[in-house]
Amino acid sequence: MALTSLLISELSKPPCVTISISEGVGRCADYIFRDHRNVLNIYIYAPVDARYKNCVEVLKMKTEEATKMIYKGDNARTAYHRRYAKDAPGDPDSKQIMIDSSMLGVRGTAEVLAEIVQRRFGL
Repeated sequence: MALTSLLISELSKPPCVTISISEGVGRCADYIFRDHRNVLNIYIYAPVDARYKNCVEVLKMKTEEATKMIYKGDNARTAYHRRYAKDAPGDPDSKQIMIDSSMLGVRGTAEVLAEIVQRRFGL
């Protein structure tokens, strides 16, 4: 975590937009940047049934493989975040925005978030 924290901090010299995307396990960017003022912590999630449907229909995974991957990933991500940041990845106390990507899809979610970021930072 210390190396990840150092790398994120060094790469994030102003002006900068850092996007922390959770792949397998999160990287605790909300925790790393907790003392920074110009930060917008966003948590993008989808219900298990929407993720399962995506795994099976879009990624063409077998049903058992999809279920196992979803729960294994969720458990690993939560354990990692709790270990280093002391809270769960989706804890609303460390996020300004939480959005269910299954409502608008990937493109729609990205468009909404881009608008929010532009307004928040005057871009």
